[in-house]
Amino acid sequence: MNVDRILQEFHNASVDCLLIGGMNFLLNHEPELTYDVDLWVRDEISNLSRVAQALVALEARWGTSEDTWGPVSLQAEWLQRQVVFCLTSPHGAIDIFRRVRGLEDSYARCHEQAHLQTTAGGVPYLSLSAKDMTSVNWLYPRGKENNGVLKSCADPYKHKSMLVEPSDLKAQEEKKRELAWDPAERWKVLQETITWAEAQLPPEQRRNRPRWHSAASEESSVTLNE
Repeated sequence: MNVDRILQEFHNASVDCLLIGGMNFLLNHEPELTYDVDLWVRDEISNLSRVAQALVALEARWGTSEDTWGPVSLQAEWLQRQVVFCLTSPHGAIDIFRRVRGLEDSYARCHEQAHLQTTAGGVPYLSLSAKDMTSVNWLYPRGKENNGVLKSCADPYKHKSMLVEPSDLKAQEEKKRELAWDPAERWKVLQETITWAEAQLPPEQRRNRPRWHSAASEESSVTLNE
């Protein structure tokens, strides 16, 4: 997965959107491997037109079924068919949300509280705040609800009434994508995702550390032992 390329195309098209879900968690809180990029977009036709522009640039594919799966249109009308879309692209899987269950009618507020971040490759994006992530438990990986990673919100169960799972539509979209995605392309994307995710980590946390860092660590260790 080339997350930098995905975020860059949305930035180039001036799409008004927030990075949410597992990729947001990975980049801003704790390494947690995920295989898609979740983007919550402002639900206005002018912005949906920019979303379509970015998706076309990414050679994204979608369909009403796995049998109709194909390149998306530059005309934004198809993005008004439903509120969640799970797409494939040569650069990775992309999920587009027009609405986020648990944060209905809150896009403007969440946008105001979002943080401007950059990837290790220097690509800018807006990150959904930790407080808003903890308002909806499916926006971060299962099992991370109360482990102290999201330190800016002491009690992730404060808004317990908002802890809901994504709709059946999201599950249906993911199943359809799984059936439509070429297995060889999917495998390639997963391998690239692992490499990309590791590159986001500090050198000392990488599984395959650079030689210069390994050598420096060993030299430091020898010095300390002496």
